[in-house]
Amino acid sequence: MSKSKYQQACDKLDSEGFTCYSSNDAEANYQCPAHDDESGSLTVIKARKDVRLFCVAGCSEQAIRQALGIDARDAWDNTTSSVCDTCYVSDTVTQADSDEPETYDWRKHIKSGDWLDAQKLPPLQYMVPGLIPEGLLVLAGAPKIGKSWMVLDLALAVARGGRALGSIDVEQRPVLYLALEDGDRRLQDRCWKLLEGAPIPAAFQYLLSVPQIEAGSVINGWLTEQPRGLVIVDTLAKVRPSARQGEKEYDRDYRYGTYLQGILSHHSGATVLLVHHTRKTDGGADWMNETLGSQGINGSVDATLILSRRRNDGQGTLKVTGRDVGEGEYSVSFTDGVWRLVGDTLKNAADAARQQAQTGRLGGPMKDILELVNAHPDGVTAAQIEQRLDLAPNTVRQYLKRGTDEERIVRLSRGLYGPVPEMLPTVTVSLTSQLSQPPDEPGAPEDEPGDMPTPIPPPEVDRQRATMNMTEPDWDEPPEGDFF
Repeated sequence: MSKSKYQQACDKLDSEGFTCYSSNDAEANYQCPAHDDESGSLTVIKARKDVRLFCVAGCSEQAIRQALGIDARDAWDNTTSSVCDTCYVSDTVTQADSDEPETYDWRKHIKSGDWLDAQKLPPLQYMVPGLIPEGLLVLAGAPKIGKSWMVLDLALAVARGGRALGSIDVEQRPVLYLALEDGDRRLQDRCWKLLEGAPIPAAFQYLLSVPQIEAGSVINGWLTEQPRGLVIVDTLAKVRPSARQGEKEYDRDYRYGTYLQGILSHHSGATVLLVHHTRKTDGGADWMNETLGSQGINGSVDATLILSRRRNDGQGTLKVTGRDVGEGEYSVSFTDGVWRLVGDTLKNAADAARQQAQTGRLGGPMKDILELVNAHPDGVTAAQIEQRLDLAPNTVRQYLKRGTDEERIVRLSRGLYGPVPEMLPTVTVSLTSQLSQPPDEPGAPEDEPGDMPTPIPPPEVDRQRATMNMTEPDWDEPPEGDFF
């Protein structure tokens, strides 16, 4: 029985000295012979009765065959070949090929529970603890809201081992920033501004341009020399290849994400952060839909971050979800190019984001009443609200009823109102030192004339964020499957 087209293609690449990064019975990753490749851009895929050659950097199948010295009319031994628009080799089937078994031998690759139980896998590492884990991530936001400022601040913090977003201590690591929309002068000005006079760290390296087809090779080569490093690509659109003829947008996005994941599978502890844009329209109930393009982007990355803020408004929100990081929303501020967490910790920033979500769309007395109630977990009475906000009793009663009906606040006891449990702030101020406590006026909700309700503490709330029970990624082998 003669060799399959897939095996002949692999043998030819091996004989020409091109590095094989991974291979199995159905798929292999090699250096592409058609360009200066150092990252395994070429995928050789075994298909029924033929073989497919695909370079994620954009080289055509014809260019790959020419680089290997294979004539178009005689691609492989004892076969003929023709070039088609979908860039794969379609061979005339011989009798030997028709008898060849095409079944994928899954037994060679299956793993058992006891094998998994015995493994000593490396723990998940974080580039920014609690926020940015190792792996492939995308940070998306509207144009000109400060995405590049945020990632540059993260890059400088990691390069010098400082604090990300002004509050989160990070380990010092090497950084490569692909600032593909900037120049030296702008980058220098921004670095000086963010560092406030401190020297730009030597561990911060950058490129202002890179050929689209070479981006993967650059990332792979740099991470080989700088283990556990951080690579920031600003922006994804500058390096993402065009869709192949007949290829859907989702397939193109997922294919490229899988390609980058294949690179990262050889660099444990490293992070590649892709900067991208969001849609002009609201994503609806699921904020993941805000990412511009297809869900192939979100589906192929390990975590998605969405940065949002209104124009001319310094307050924003950073949302994150992923396979190895807990889902969260954090309140952030943007002042003169500098992003900071609202609060000293992620927990405080999450509390601030929840409160902002509760009151951000409200205005007038309702917003003021909610903010006052949320600031006092021990409770506040209608009379205290009237005194503090200088509101009429009827107005306070109406808004307190509306707040409880909409579950924005809770009634702790007769005449006493407090925040819902998840809205309890981290630091509170007692009303006792700020307000006198006269008896409620007649007609106050649920109060008897002359009664002074005794504040009682709200039910205890477990403030600890639930952690996700995630399995560690298996870095021993690259992902398998027909992604191309």
